[in-house]
Amino acid sequence: MAGFITLILHEAAHWVAGVALGYDMEARLNAVRATTSVLPFHKVLIDAAGPITTILQGLVAFAVVMRCRSNTGFAFVYMATFMRILATAISVVNPNDEARLSLYFGLG
Repeated sequence: MAGFITLILHEAAHWVAGVALGYDMEARLNAVRATTSVLPFHKVLIDAAGPITTILQGLVAFAVVMRCRSNTGFAFVYMATFMRILATAISVVNPNDEARLSLYFGLG
């Protein structure tokens, strides 16, 4: 359940960012994208929204674990971490959010 919620929060963040910037968005199983062309800086913001949300989720869950010794909190920390590590590995074949952000800023 933590994995499903983590994925939904991540993709919803992309969706909300796009809609907030005035774009029509479409959702697929593991992707959210604008249906029209997007200004370059807006693309950066939309791409960054998912990872930022996942990182925030992990930090909040970590605080819960440290305060309450919660197994549920640990599951959310684990899934946030696992999701970003898996995304990094997949970026070798298909650049994901962080890889595209890195390319936008010329970091390779």
